[in-house]
Amino acid sequence: MTKNVWKVGSNWGNESVLDLFLDYGCIFIGGVNDGKRKGNWQALLPGDLLIISDKSTPVAIGEALSPMETYENSDIRMSKHDEDTYIDDDVRLCKAHIALLSQEERNHMSSEKVITAWNKYLERQQQEEFDINSRTMSLFDLGAEEGIFSSNIKYRIPIYQRPYSWGENELRRLIEDLRQAVPNDEPVFMGTMQLTQAIPLSANGVKKAHDIIDGQQRITTFILLLCLIQHKMSKNPGQICMGALRTLVNRGEAQRDLDEFWMAYKQGTHTKQANEVVSRNPYLRNAAILEGLLEEYFPTNSTDEEEVVSVEELWNFLQEKIRFVVIETRAGLSKTLKIFNTINTTGLDLGAEDLFKIRFYEYRKWCGDQDQVFDQISDIYASIEVFNREHPGDSLSMGTLLATCQRVLIAKYDMSYATFEMGYERFFDRFFDTVLGIHIWPEFKAYVGKKDLLTVADLNNLLNCFVARQKLRENDWNYRIIERMFWDTRYGYVHDYGVIALFFKQINENELCNFTTALFKVLVPPSLFWAKKVYAARRELFKLLKEISKKPGISVVNEALTSLNLGDLDLVKLMEHACTYEIVWNHLWKRLICRLAEYLKNDKKDEALYKNLFECPIDIEHIQSYTDENSPEQVREHWGEELNRLGNLTILEQSLNRSINNKREKKKDAYAKSCFVSVKELVDRVLTWNKESAEERRKNITDLLCTFLFKIDTQN
Repeated sequence: MTKNVWKVGSNWGNESVLDLFLDYGCIFIGGVNDGKRKGNWQALLPGDLLIISDKSTPVAIGEALSPMETYENSDIRMSKHDEDTYIDDDVRLCKAHIALLSQEERNHMSSEKVITAWNKYLERQQQEEFDINSRTMSLFDLGAEEGIFSSNIKYRIPIYQRPYSWGENELRRLIEDLRQAVPNDEPVFMGTMQLTQAIPLSANGVKKAHDIIDGQQRITTFILLLCLIQHKMSKNPGQICMGALRTLVNRGEAQRDLDEFWMAYKQGTHTKQANEVVSRNPYLRNAAILEGLLEEYFPTNSTDEEEVVSVEELWNFLQEKIRFVVIETRAGLSKTLKIFNTINTTGLDLGAEDLFKIRFYEYRKWCGDQDQVFDQISDIYASIEVFNREHPGDSLSMGTLLATCQRVLIAKYDMSYATFEMGYERFFDRFFDTVLGIHIWPEFKAYVGKKDLLTVADLNNLLNCFVARQKLRENDWNYRIIERMFWDTRYGYVHDYGVIALFFKQINENELCNFTTALFKVLVPPSLFWAKKVYAARRELFKLLKEISKKPGISVVNEALTSLNLGDLDLVKLMEHACTYEIVWNHLWKRLICRLAEYLKNDKKDEALYKNLFECPIDIEHIQSYTDENSPEQVREHWGEELNRLGNLTILEQSLNRSINNKREKKKDAYAKSCFVSVKELVDRVLTWNKESAEERRKNITDLLCTFLFKIDTQN
């Protein structure tokens, strides 16, 4: 189908606004009410193509994502400076997906050529073709060599970057290095700086802008330092650096802070602002710190015998001797970030959570969302921080949310077992690679080019499910106990199945405790029988994940008690056999089973029981001591395996156990002081305890455990 192609100018009064088009994901036009605007702009529709020109030179192409709208009716929000400068009643905006043209492509383009170029761009984006150019640059222009702070170059900090965060330690290290280097008069290498492809701000491409992928902290610091030196030397304020940097970080807050610095700098008050302003504004704060460091290391007046290096000498050195290796990448965001992590020499790789934020943002932009979606994604991260401040004992990490999100996607889209075994870092790396067409991983090939597989609403809903679980923790001590014992099984990593069942609305919040209890029952027998995670059980839990996304959750888990496929033995046989083991040598086994026995014997599932089980230091005590005070060898020979089996072991407060010191006559008094029901019932039996007593107790506890584990609870 032939698409309409519209021509849009990017030159406003001899100034290019192409960087703003890219910043805000839109194009805008003026003069719609005063009769100056030509062309039927009202007829532009989503899906129409755009050719963006600087005067007569094409510089970019794009696709319209909305009709032309007033600024108020659009969901595009500019910084206050840009809004005041460019927006009035005569302006109309259109959301747009924009791609820069290379220098070779900037020729006259007919509508047919625009359509062809756009299709080629989409193909390149799917194949993720890229170019890398590198060069060594000084801070300033040196003859024909272009400098980092050339008057023709502007830099932007993308929305997904972290804020400017260098502190006094980093600033002092930089100034110390410069102080040592100036007398030597030798070039100093300041590391690499990674930039995106240049955005042309003039028809001939001389003026341009770059996004900074790596180097924000150093470049920002050099801007502050150069401004301070210019001020000290009474040079024209900002003659080189002012306007060189623009930041989109923190919803415009970072730019407001930067604007505040520039205003103070113009007024000469940049190092004299009120303390509260300096403390909250990183640019003003660091300007004040740098001012002090300059006076310390490059003093105006000094009586020291050591050779003094003047600020003028520092200025000359900075102009001629500082070197950066600048790497410019022409690639999509995902590929650019991978290149960054490959060449990054600072040791500060982007973490999995940082990468997810950026790649999810890229995916949502590809799905048609605007830049504001990054704020929505950031809100999720902020909500987790708020959650952790409000619940300091029950922290939730973004990694936990992502691991659960991984399982949600596996269940929702019927993904393979291989995706279930992946860590969430690899899962999302390959997931985004594939859906965006960057690299097709076999496990995800069915999802190439699929939009809206994951939305911001999905993550918010999932976070709300975690919040619901937290409310249950705070109000139901029985749930807290079950959930805590859940982690003592070998399969605690599926603790989030209840959250997933909530997400898919297969249970409600009132059913979460019963669901978790039912799943705990399924996990206990294989955990005890094998005393390790086994493939058969992991595979069954993978199948169970698929089921709980489609059917009422509690009934699905209850069915697993009788239908779990773990080989020749069913769960009942696994449990009965496990209860014959010598469990004393397995730390996790004996603590799980003894805590569970106490839980079942105690009628009160309250805060006191939780604290006694999990916050009070406990031991698993031999009722008949393994190191008997009279005849340990005879005891071990007579008792055999029964000495270390379930019937001869009990939970006991650590302090009481140590007071016994293997003295049988002390056991009765110590047991009587215990808070545990399963210990108190031994008070009158412990002095006559024998092998037959232990065998009987083991069978009774086995029956108690099996009755609990295999009784189907039909209550919701």
